[in-house]
Amino acid sequence: MKIRTHFILSFLLLMLCTCSNIIAQITGTWQGILKIQTTEIPLVFHISKTDSGYIGSFDSPSQMANNLKFNSVIYDNDSITCLYNTIAMKYTGKPDSTGKIINGIYTQSGFSVPLQLKKTSDDGSVIIYKRPQEPKPPFPYSSEDVSFLNPTSHLKIAGTLTLPSNSKNVPIAVMITGSGQQDRNEEIFGHKPFWVIADYFARNGIGVLRDDDRGVRGTDRGNANATSADFATDVNAAVDYLHSRGYTNIGLIGHSEGGMIAPMVASKRKDVKFIVLLAGPGIPCNKIIYEQTYLSNKAMGINDSVARFNEACVKRITDYVKNYNGNDLKNGLSTYYDSAFKKIPQINSLNNEQYANLKKSLLNQMDSPWMVYFLKYNPATALEQTKCPVLALDGTLDTQVPCEEDLHAIDVALKKGGNKHFETKAMLGLNHLFQHAKTGGLPEYGTIEETISPEVLQIMKDWILKAK
Repeated sequence: MKIRTHFILSFLLLMLCTCSNIIAQITGTWQGILKIQTTEIPLVFHISKTDSGYIGSFDSPSQMANNLKFNSVIYDNDSITCLYNTIAMKYTGKPDSTGKIINGIYTQSGFSVPLQLKKTSDDGSVIIYKRPQEPKPPFPYSSEDVSFLNPTSHLKIAGTLTLPSNSKNVPIAVMITGSGQQDRNEEIFGHKPFWVIADYFARNGIGVLRDDDRGVRGTDRGNANATSADFATDVNAAVDYLHSRGYTNIGLIGHSEGGMIAPMVASKRKDVKFIVLLAGPGIPCNKIIYEQTYLSNKAMGINDSVARFNEACVKRITDYVKNYNGNDLKNGLSTYYDSAFKKIPQINSLNNEQYANLKKSLLNQMDSPWMVYFLKYNPATALEQTKCPVLALDGTLDTQVPCEEDLHAIDVALKKGGNKHFETKAMLGLNHLFQHAKTGGLPEYGTIEETISPEVLQIMKDWILKAK
């Protein structure tokens, strides 16, 4: 669904923690809003007491992150301290005289903001957001659960094929999700964008095949070290499956990483009739990672100089991985990290355990085969070899793929390859999920009721029907 955000120093504020006061009062469920400049992140905290002390977990409903367990919850001298070591954070708060409000401070890597928590219930209730675009019956089209074999990986792939009532010679789009394991609906933050697209298309004369990613629902898990190139073989298998059913007007729609995979497939087979790139990368992928760091920081209202500092740090790390040609990346990156960052004040202020946890998290992310492949990949290569019609859409408020620069790179690559049948379009005010947004920041995704802009649905529909 989205390009993975690996912000190392201060962006991981999506995760948080908290606690309470007096034994009977601090247990239960609490809610608060973390306010960082113009960004608001709803949080829900669950505190309980055991024979050995307090324990707790927290949820971030807008990001569909639930049951994240605190490393420690300490109540002492009418003050609560909660630690979540994965991102080297601390929350310290003190209840007021009512026992229903905790006033506290959230701190991470020297960055601090106030956070007030309010007692809501003892039953674990959480915030529920509306999703008005989610399809509802009756459905005037056919919907069939299907499965097929990827002959390259020997994995079974499961999905759903939706077809208009008159399915003869209709265009059919194979949907390709973004990074991370997602189901056939590309469900994220309570939204199901691929289902919304499939429903809209089927009502307007276009078929859709949407599949579960590896290890999700009905699709086999496969190799844990799979890269985007491996996922491209799943898409090839989907196209072959549709051919086996007698369909010939087959195209691809890829979102984010899926928009990188679509040209990888289309550039190597002439039977792909069209592709749609939704926030698909055109610029080198390592550049996407460090530029999204800056854009995400700015969307959260972080000072420009701090955002640029964070971007520079991430650039140094991703450049190291991109250019590494040895046999032990994790060890090499560990040494480089110590030499490059340990003397930086924001990191030097961490205690040994916090520093070790931050470094370990970074190394595990950057050392994965998926990430190494991604950071070394240049999407322009496949785009230059793609000859079928291409529609590329990016949102101007996308903080994960920089809109103007990305569309320009796609335009240059397609022209360089001689493709004369393409269109690029910047969608004003839309974020990475193509929702109408205020800042484009990640914390907004789940709080916005809209799943995908109606304008985007219509643009894709009209273009595909013309492309056939």
